This record gives sequence, structure tokens and C-alpha cells, in this order.
Amino acid sequence: MRRTSLAIATAAATTAACLAASAASAQSRHEWDGLYAGGNLGLAFGETRDEGMRSLHVGRDWSNGHMVWGTELQWTDTGIEVPGGDLSDLVSLKLRFGQGTGDVLWYGIAGISYASGSFGDDLGWMVGVGVDVKVYGPFTVGGELTHHAFNDFEGGGGSLGLNAITARISYHF
Repeated sequence: MRRTSLAIATAAATTAACLAASAASAQSRHEWDGLYAGGNLGLAFGETRDEGMRSLHVGRDWSNGHMVWGTELQWTDTGIEVPGGDLSDLVSLKLRFGQGTGDVLWYGIAGISYASGSFGDDLGWMVGVGVDVKVYGPFTVGGELTHHAFNDFEGGGGSLGLNAITARISYHF
């Protein structure tokens, strides 16, 4: 219950920061092309005990007018307890596609995820939504809500569904 409250508080704080930054800088134009890197803090929930997680990401975006698309590689250290053991690492390769309006980028996510832990490993898929907001110079803050699905750990047929809500900060080069 306490962790669910933490997830709600994280989501509310991220949303409030994004909306405040968006309102303050609605008149400026941000070019979303280029490389970026940063970190995330979040909460995993679903078929697991609610657990904190932290990750690093690096990506590249391209834009044409307001349309923005890109790729991102993310490594997540989880320590999440799941049936049969613990999930220690999650590596995701994401495709992002969205719309940049001023300093705000709204996007959808689709990709593949590789999970490993004491129970074995598996390659699965992921989908989600996210928002990034330019806050100061090359820095953006944002948030993502993602779902990861795995169907066959170590060939044993074990499946896992994992949801995550994260707050993120990135530096754009």
C-alpha cells in the first residue's frame, strides 16, 4: 500500500513539473533532434511486489516539423522479487514516436526487453507512453508508463508481466 502511494505521488509530481514547465515555456520552440542521456527513478508493479527501480538511458531523436521519432537503450537495475526468484536487470531497446509542441514532447513507446535474474532470462516485448519537457538549457524532465511482457524464462514456460512508472531527467547534447 505504501509503495502504491509512492507510485501515485511520483506520477503526480512528474505530471505537475511537466505541466508547470510547459506553461512557463509555451512560447519557445525546442528542436528535438540529437543525442541525449540520463537517468530514471521509478516503481515496478503488477505481477510483482511493488519495488523501486533505477535506470540509465541513452538515445537519439529525429524530427520533421512537429513529428519526432527516435531510439533509446535503457538499462534498469531492479532487485524486484517475482515468483521463482528475483529480477535483477532489465535491458530495453525502445522505438519512440510522438509530437513535439513547443518545449513538450508526447510520445508512444514500443520495443523489446531482455530480463535476467535468479530464475533465468528471457527476451520479451514492451509498450508505453511518455512525456519529456525542456526545463533549463539542455535538460529535460519527464515520465514514462510502460508494460513489459515475458513468456518463456529459460524455456520453462514461466511468464511475467511487469508495469513501471518512472520519472526521468535527460541531458541533450
